[in-house]
Amino acid sequence: MKHGIQFFPNRRHLTPLRNEKGMVMAVILMLVAVLVILGTTGILTVTTDMKISANYRENARAFYDAEAGINVVLAKINEGSFDWPDSGDSQPVSVACPADFKFNGCAVSGTTTSVTVTNVDGTYCFQVTGHGDNNAVKTIEVRFKRKPVFGGFGLFADGAVDLKNSGQVYSYNSTITPNPNPTGEAKWSGSTQKGDVGSNTGISLKNKTYIDGNVRRGGYYDSDNKFHDANYTSTSASEVHGSVAKLGARVDPDPLGAVGGELATKFTTYSATNDNTLTGVSGVSGTVINASGKDVVTLVGKPGGANYYISSLTLKNSATLNVNIADGPVNIYLTGALELKNNSTINVTKTPGVPGSPLDFSIFSNSTDSLIFKNGSDFKGVVYAPYAPIEMKNSADIYGLIWGGSIDINNSGQFYFDEALNNKFVSKKVVVVSWKDVM
Repeated sequence: MKHGIQFFPNRRHLTPLRNEKGMVMAVILMLVAVLVILGTTGILTVTTDMKISANYRENARAFYDAEAGINVVLAKINEGSFDWPDSGDSQPVSVACPADFKFNGCAVSGTTTSVTVTNVDGTYCFQVTGHGDNNAVKTIEVRFKRKPVFGGFGLFADGAVDLKNSGQVYSYNSTITPNPNPTGEAKWSGSTQKGDVGSNTGISLKNKTYIDGNVRRGGYYDSDNKFHDANYTSTSASEVHGSVAKLGARVDPDPLGAVGGELATKFTTYSATNDNTLTGVSGVSGTVINASGKDVVTLVGKPGGANYYISSLTLKNSATLNVNIADGPVNIYLTGALELKNNSTINVTKTPGVPGSPLDFSIFSNSTDSLIFKNGSDFKGVVYAPYAPIEMKNSADIYGLIWGGSIDINNSGQFYFDEALNNKFVSKKVVVVSWKDVM
C-alpha cells in the first residue's frame, strides 16, 4: 500500500480569526483624527478670516477718520481766520475734536488737536493720521490752493462789457514771459488761451473782436427777484476761441470788498495814513493828481507796497505818470474820477528802460465816477473799480486785469490778461489740488 508524502506533518490547521472589533476601532480613530484636523483647520481659517476682516474694518475706519480730520481742518481754514504762512514756512491750525472720530491727538470729544500747514511755492499741504482698533493707522496728505479772487477773469463787469473794432483778448504769465511781443502775428500764438471775459449783465463783441479764452455769462435779478442769464451778442465776424457758457449764477461784483469789505477798511486806513508824501514822490497835491502839458508825476514804491490815497487823477495834453517800482509795488486808492487823455502815459518801470509788471501796480476805486483811458500808451497793472464805468478808447496795449462796473473798449490795441495775478489776489477759501494715502 502506497502512502503519499506529507510536508510539515506536525503543522496544525489554522483557524480564521473571528474578532474584527480592533480593526473597526482603528478605522474610527483614524476618522476622528481626520475630523479633528479638518475642524481645527476650519476654526483656524475662520479665525484668520475674522482677524483679516477686523483689520480691514479698522484700517477703513482709520482711513475715514483721517478723511474726517482733513475736512475738519479745511473747514477751519475756510472760516477765514487762518494766518497764511509765506512760501517755505509753516503755520499750525488748531481744531476741535468731533465726537466718535480719532485722528491725530483726538480721542475725546471736546478736546483739540493741532495740524501743521506748510506753504510750498503757493501750494499748501498738511497730513492727518486716523486711528482704529488693533493699532490700525492711516495717514492722508492733502495739497490745496487758495481760490483766485477774480475767478480767472481777465475782463469782468457787473454791468455791460462792450468790445469792438478788432479788439483782441489774450493771456500770458508775466513770471514766465515778462514782456510778450506778438508783433507780426494776426493772432498771437503765444497766448495761454485763458483770457476769459465775463459780465453779470451782457457781453457784446463787434467788428472782428477776438477772445482767446472763454466768455462766461453770469446773471442778474429783476425787480421781481427773477434770475436772468447775462445777454450775449456777437456780430461782424467776431470769434471766441473757447466756449460761451452760462454760469447760472451771479458773479460777486465786488470780491475785494471795496464797499463794506476788506478793501473798504484799507480805504479808511489810507485816508489817514498814506504815502502821498513819500520821498521821491512829485506831482501830488494833497490827494489830487492834476497834470497837463508835459508835466511829470512820479510815484515810488516801497517794500510791502506804497499806498497812495487819491481823490482825483487827471493826466492830459501829453502828461506822464511815472510809477517806479524798483523798491516795491505801488497801489492807488482812488475815491473819485480818473481821466487819461491826449497822449498821456503811465509808465510802470522797475529800472530805467526796464518795464515793470502788472503784479506791481494797482488802481483800486470805491467810487461810481468814471475811469477814462484815451489816446495813451501801453498800460500795465490792475484796474479794480467794481462800481465805476471804465472806458478805454484809442489806447495802446493793456497788460493786467480790468474789473469794473461796466467796460467799454474801443479802437484799442490788444488786452493781455496776466495769469500771475491769480496767485496775487487770492481769497480765504481753498480748493483741494490733490490728496494721497501716504501710510
